[in-house]
Amino acid sequence: MLTEGLVVNVVLKKDANGSTTFWKIGGFYRLGHQLLPDFEVSHKGTAGNLEYSLALEGEWRSSSFGRDEIHHDNNDNVITGIRDVDGNWYHRELKFTNSLSYDFGNDQSLTINGLYEPNHNENKQNHVDREADGEKLFWDYSENFTEWEIAGDYNRTIAFLGKLKSRFVINRKHNKDNQTERFDGISADRYLYTREKIGFKSNEDIIRISFTKKLSDHQSLEYGSEGAFNTFKQFYTSEEREEATDPLELATSNDIVIKENRYEIFAHHNYTITPKIVLQSSLTTEFSKISSDTILAADNVINVTNKFTFLKPRLNFKYDMTSRDQLRLTAEKKVSQLEFFHYITYFDELTKELKFGNNDIRPTKTWEYSATFEHRLADDGGSLEGKVFYRDYRDYIARSDFTDYKDYNGNPISADQYFALPPDTALREDTDFTSKFGNVKKATGYGIEIKANYRLGIIGLKEALINVEYKYDKRRYDNPFTGKSRKFSWESDHRVKLSFRHDISSLGLSYGAKAEYVSPFMQADIDFDWQFEARHSYEIFIEKNITNDIKARLEYSKDDENHSKAKLYNYVDHQRFNEPDGYDDYRFYFPERISFTLQGTF
Repeated sequence: MLTEGLVVNVVLKKDANGSTTFWKIGGFYRLGHQLLPDFEVSHKGTAGNLEYSLALEGEWRSSSFGRDEIHHDNNDNVITGIRDVDGNWYHRELKFTNSLSYDFGNDQSLTINGLYEPNHNENKQNHVDREADGEKLFWDYSENFTEWEIAGDYNRTIAFLGKLKSRFVINRKHNKDNQTERFDGISADRYLYTREKIGFKSNEDIIRISFTKKLSDHQSLEYGSEGAFNTFKQFYTSEEREEATDPLELATSNDIVIKENRYEIFAHHNYTITPKIVLQSSLTTEFSKISSDTILAADNVINVTNKFTFLKPRLNFKYDMTSRDQLRLTAEKKVSQLEFFHYITYFDELTKELKFGNNDIRPTKTWEYSATFEHRLADDGGSLEGKVFYRDYRDYIARSDFTDYKDYNGNPISADQYFALPPDTALREDTDFTSKFGNVKKATGYGIEIKANYRLGIIGLKEALINVEYKYDKRRYDNPFTGKSRKFSWESDHRVKLSFRHDISSLGLSYGAKAEYVSPFMQADIDFDWQFEARHSYEIFIEKNITNDIKARLEYSKDDENHSKAKLYNYVDHQRFNEPDGYDDYRFYFPERISFTLQGTF
């Protein structure tokens, strides 16, 4: 039952064959907002050769948010307008999971897993210009999202073939009733001026079969195949009107159906050359076919079909230099799975623009090379790990220029030829500058990663552990709009993580903290360049064992988006003209959060 934001669980009794029940209840509170509940209960047991588990999790989240948009002209000191954006969001999630596993003996077993997860989200926003006669808008968004999955594993040994590992997955996702309504005015007399409806259905079926065979005392081989069959359907419509008395009219209709069949044949070889040296190698061949039907207004259909074949080799070398020192070398070719997000149409809330998808996109291929050295301190005192890496990307996916460029006579020309023409206002006004997700031929990335953890026994805190992580990851590609080198979108060069935990066993008490710093990052498109300032987040907690079976935890945390800042530099038509059109200061506000939980087992 619910009581003041807390959930009281239903107690499950142990059965005769042996079982345990885990439970957790708690409250989640955003400062100045609403106290909402969390709960989790799971039951695991055995009955002969059968193992089973059932679990139910519930999560409610709600919060307010704010954003100031301060608009400037090209003079840094002149403010041309300020817009306040504030609102609240609500999230409700339930998750049901179960697992059944049966051991038949003779190295034969079967496991079946299930998942059912319904979600509901709401987001309401007020957009108010500070000027007395400024614009006042209200946005209302809601959606229902459901996912369910059934998966299974069957293992057994088959004589000369080796140990069989087979797996199947059936996954379904459905986003329905996803609607955004935008109103002119924030009071009772507001009127609806646009409505967007978007929904999708996603089906994924996977089957994987492999055999692991011992070739000798020092070598083993796993070989097999996998098939994945995906279908994605998106439905998008946008309706608009000028006046409250006008009927809503269809402005945009863009439905898409995507089908992907992907097959893999793989072999993984493990070779223990000496007790200290191990070489692992693998080769995977991937075959895929992706077809999409884009259904536009008046039932016009655009069909695009692509077929791909990729070889994906991998080498992993491990050398135990001493009992506490290990060297690892890796060389691997990776091929990304295409995100259906790149195909679809969506409304970008921050830039307030409709973005169209690209159904003729290729996966990103990446060669990655790394070397890692790990040193473990004596007496389990901690460890130090350092890694250097380099990545070579081909067909990197980024926002790209899809404008149909033409000369004064209407003849198709390249972007370079277009921007080499003498300035012409009429030609520029007739050009529909367009961007979509596309492929950049080449990109690179390199950096270092350092991880260290140390037990503080040297200062008398034997049960205290401190962790430090630092990652420098410089990823660059040539901006398709300007030709200049730039960062990967939304990716930072530097990331630092710190954490500390101290367990005091004699008191049944633990406390600690963790913090994270992320350096500035950016995002750009054909006519703007976002620059986001560095962000940081932190969390502090204390845990106490009330009894041997019950533990309480209190946590306070600040997300990395709290009180963050960004600048949006606008350009007229296209970045390459280098004609600024003012800039906007964005300041984001999100409240900190406090959570309290009780958990236990019986």
